[in-house]
Amino acid sequence: IAMMCKEFVKRRNVMVESLNAIEGVSCPVPHGAFYCFPDVSGLYARNNVTGSVELAANLLDSAGVAVVPGSAFGDDSALRLSYATSLNLIEEALKRIAEAVK
Repeated sequence: IAMMCKEFVKRRNVMVESLNAIEGVSCPVPHGAFYCFPDVSGLYARNNVTGSVELAANLLDSAGVAVVPGSAFGDDSALRLSYATSLNLIEEALKRIAEAVK
């Protein structure tokens, strides 16, 4: 269990750092579950979208990355991303997201 906890902390940290490196994104460090919930509202105007549903659809279409709109959780300024997958997939997805929202 300790080894798995350490691995999830590593994945979480990579995701948080990568998200915060994207201009217009602000991601607090989650302290439970396996999800990040970054504020991505700073990306809306630049990517010609009006909310989290449109941004999530754009990321799926343009980057091939599935995220959940924050509006499903009552916060249209955010997206929900899971880090309960391999580090390689996390790094690739975040690279694609960063490229897609430039």
